[in-house]
Amino acid sequence: MQISGRHALVTGASSGIGETLAIELAARGAKVSVAARRVEKLEGVVEVIRRAGGEANAIRADLSLPGSGLELARRVRDDFGHVDILVNNAGVSGGVNQFLEKSPAEIRECVEVNFAQPMALTHQLMPGMVERGHGCLVSIATASVFFPTNLASVYIATKRALASIDEILRIELAGSGVHVLTVYPGPVDTPMLTKLMATDHRAAAVLGPFKGTTAKLAKLTARAIERERESVVYPAQFSVGRWVSPIMGTLMARLSAPLGLNR
Repeated sequence: MQISGRHALVTGASSGIGETLAIELAARGAKVSVAARRVEKLEGVVEVIRRAGGEANAIRADLSLPGSGLELARRVRDDFGHVDILVNNAGVSGGVNQFLEKSPAEIRECVEVNFAQPMALTHQLMPGMVERGHGCLVSIATASVFFPTNLASVYIATKRALASIDEILRIELAGSGVHVLTVYPGPVDTPMLTKLMATDHRAAAVLGPFKGTTAKLAKLTARAIERERESVVYPAQFSVGRWVSPIMGTLMARLSAPLGLNR
């Protein structure tokens, strides 16, 4: 799908993967609407895009709130027109702790931001793509769905649900002209990962050697949109997880046992 001349909505675009991907799409000629909670950060992203000659708009949206996906879809359509490329990128970790240690608020926020509101956005914006005969849904999942690990139960579950919906949509949308792309980032230089590695030396030791960049991931994702590919896994080392994931549950349970309830 050609990116130039299309309208892209990128959620969670105030930093990290969302910010970098929004800038990359704009550089390839897309009009970009960026959405996130921190409007002052969004304005900075918009300024970067406009200084480079691109077109961008900022919309404040708190996707932790029920109904926020419906409201964001309405505002984008009313203010900036139909969406050709929807990037469901917004995500929260849900806390780095055991499932039984998580608060109801942590669980609710993770489910809303990572799954419920992305589904609402997709449900609202995809019919227009089908009607026009073209469009692209981009879901930012995580390579952790291939490597189930301790301390991230709700995060991984919601991201796996997002990827599962994509698989079904590819079947349902076959022949419609609408393309579904699932992106599985491993460790890349985002604020979320930086915070984790700063507070958990074990995570830093395990993930540090494999860390990639959001810039490279953004280029790979944009290229996959243009070539209508089904998935991107980056860094490339994590692609092995797709083939060995059936046995990874048992292996990772053993490796992460020292982090469990008996720690």
